[in-house]
Amino acid sequence: MENFKDCYQDDLENAFFDLDEFASIHTIDGKECSVVLMETSTLDGKMSYGLMKETLNPKESAINKVTHILFVREGDLRQKVTSNALMVLDNRKLFVQSVQKTEGVYKIALGIHQV
Repeated sequence: MENFKDCYQDDLENAFFDLDEFASIHTIDGKECSVVLMETSTLDGKMSYGLMKETLNPKESAINKVTHILFVREGDLRQKVTSNALMVLDNRKLFVQSVQKTEGVYKIALGIHQV
């Protein structure tokens, strides 16, 4: 009988990151990998899914807007990911708004800095 961690890893590989199920191939910083990518949308200045709302610093005229949520395996990234880093996703430069890592999988909120 498999333990929970083995079952979890098996589900990640055979369901969540399966190209026929949820994942798709995208290029991250020049490397093709299987990821789960969700696009977010803005409604009345708030992000759908309750992920993050647009913020406007009164001293600046720019808005940080989350446009994508990306799930990627740690081993598929070329370098460690941190907030405020720049990531190139499918030849589009996006800022890393937030990063969460659980059991070798990163959940990354990507966005643009819009004036």
